Amino acid sequence: MRKNREKLIFNGKDLKNLKKYGKRRIKSELYSKGIDAEYVEEAVSYLDEDEEDMLLPLVEKRLKGDFEKKNIDKCIRYFMYRGYGFSDIKNCIDNIKEEYGE
Repeated sequence: MRKNREKLIFNGKDLKNLKKYGKRRIKSELYSKGIDAEYVEEAVSYLDEDEEDMLLPLVEKRLKGDFEKKNIDKCIRYFMYRGYGFSDIKNCIDNIKEEYGE
């Protein structure tokens, strides 16, 4: 059983680091594989808490300095689908806007 837990934790870290998924999407992916909620929560607890640090460069790359409403909405949908929270995404966009002086 210990081996399964380690594999599960490793799987969660892979989804975060390689696919750049947020916690919500990682939980969803693990649940869809039929893993018990207890183990999913344990695996997610091992992930770094601050998603915003990882999200900021991803949002900046996605926006490419284009702050039109259409592009911002597209960016928000993109990252929400990948499991990030709206407030985290919005904070990143606001920080990037400040850097660009918008």
